[in-house]
Amino acid sequence: MKAQDPVIQNSSFRFLDSQGFSDVARLLFLCVLILFSGSVHVFGSAVFEPMQVGAGSELSDQITPENQETDTTRQPILHSEISGYIDGVISSQRSEHQLSAVTVSVIHGDSLIFARGYGLADIDSNQPVQVNQTLFRIGSVSKTFTWTAVMMLVEQGMLDLDTDVNTYLKDVQVNEAFDEPVTLRHLMSHRAGFEDTIRLFAVADDDPRTLSELLSEHQPKRIYPPGERTSYSNWGAALAAQIVEDVSGVSYKSYLQEEILNPLGMNRTELDPPGDMAGDRRENLAAGYKTLQGALGLQGYMQLGEYWPAGGMASTATDMAR
Repeated sequence: MKAQDPVIQNSSFRFLDSQGFSDVARLLFLCVLILFSGSVHVFGSAVFEPMQVGAGSELSDQITPENQETDTTRQPILHSEISGYIDGVISSQRSEHQLSAVTVSVIHGDSLIFARGYGLADIDSNQPVQVNQTLFRIGSVSKTFTWTAVMMLVEQGMLDLDTDVNTYLKDVQVNEAFDEPVTLRHLMSHRAGFEDTIRLFAVADDDPRTLSELLSEHQPKRIYPPGERTSYSNWGAALAAQIVEDVSGVSYKSYLQEEILNPLGMNRTELDPPGDMAGDRRENLAAGYKTLQGALGLQGYMQLGEYWPAGGMASTATDMAR
């Protein structure tokens, strides 16, 4: 998201490959190494023997609390090149920015070759980051799931990237302007020409309005002809999620769960906001911190309500490696 979640910083690292997804969908789906804010001490770590990360493999069999501090790599060249480099970068970033927790995964080809958690997920309880269990909110990387869902529907012939989005929308319509329609290609490249807006950041997680209601009430002005300028739009990304829902006939959350997360085995990825997470998931969500007079103080999680497709998901480093 343009307005950064104060809890997290994100960095995409590799293209995800999985069974059942075509080249176009795979090309769009960027996996993540995730940087998040906070503390001073480094605790658990893990480097693993490279393994396939297709839909059938279970990462939890390879990555457990028992082996999290054990180097089990069987590729010393890759390990020496990657581990030392990443450890150094993370150490520098944590020191400079007072980051309490960082989690990283690295993919080479189809194999997970590095996964490591640094720091404390919760300072008060002295809870270290568990690379395969600790959830971090992934901010605007959530949008890559939307784009992947769109491309899956394109491949099925249910969507066209260059058709007026109003053709697909049921309860909300994009206002006319410039005698040119807005298309999914415009939304995905942030070139629809919408005025920037931060109204979605004022929506609480318990807001009863549906996404289509919010989109209608908060529709930004169209200030540039489509395709003329790049102007980042969280509203536009959320509109794309609404299109996925309207065209697929199921809720956007159900579509992600059934068509993307479940097939990939992303069993620890969370679509609900912190307040709605199941107890064990909520306990594994990394706490947010902000700097207060040189020290770290708790920072509440960003709330987006039904705008969550634009930036409200949470995941682990190993889930994102899939």
